[in-house]
Amino acid sequence: MRSALIEALTTDYPGLMADGGSGDFDHMARAYVSAHPSAPSVDTLVRKDVADFLGATPPYSRTPAAAEMARFEWALGETFDSPDATPVTADALVALPPEAWETLAFTPLPSLRRLTLEFDVPQAWQRRKEVEPGNLRSNAPPGPCAGRSGGPSWVSNFRSLDEDDAALLDALADGRTFPELCEAIAPYRRGAGARPPASLLRAWVEGGLFAGFRR
Repeated sequence: MRSALIEALTTDYPGLMADGGSGDFDHMARAYVSAHPSAPSVDTLVRKDVADFLGATPPYSRTPAAAEMARFEWALGETFDSPDATPVTADALVALPPEAWETLAFTPLPSLRRLTLEFDVPQAWQRRKEVEPGNLRSNAPPGPCAGRSGGPSWVSNFRSLDEDDAALLDALADGRTFPELCEAIAPYRRGAGARPPASLLRAWVEGGLFAGFRR
């Protein structure tokens, strides 16, 4: 049964395996399973807590990038397994009367996740199949990234965010109205290249990130 639990962790965290190599990963997985003795099966093992385990348990806690890799990979898995929802379209917003924008708020897709990362784990994760296990390095500061995971029919997409994008997305996820969204990104609207709130919002809507809106 222990081998089945470890195999499940290997499936959930291929980037972590590529980063540490099979030996280090097996050592970590066995320690994690031992720390959860009440999980007799794959279904009951709380595999989402790997990031917290790595961040708090020596010697793994000495490599914070590994914990971030686990957190990133679990978020990818959550998006892939989230309930289906049909995104709202930009045409539906354009059809709204002007007065609706005073109280308009959005409902994110169930699959939407946002992470704040200190290391370049998404970029490293994209290289996981190109290097020998144990040679992947994810301890550099983060840079721009864009990518997807999954098969040909179902994918999880991810990308880096600018500061105004991140502020807008956080405000949208909190259920704030459109006037409040404008206030949230006001500190980032400086310089000739600043993007207006409506432009940022349209980009997110066209990206299919919202399941609906309410007035």
